[in-house]
Amino acid sequence: MFDVARKPWVTVTGASADEIERQVSACPSGALSFERLDPAS
Repeated sequence: MFDVARKPWVTVTGASADEIERQVSACPSGALSFERLDPAS
């Protein structure tokens, strides 16, 4: 999902919505945010 060697460095198709949610929620600075557009499972 995150690859700083690529542009853009975030590839949302690189992980499931649940995995992205967990990763963003674990951001210690709170700099990342998300909005679920699919029904959360």
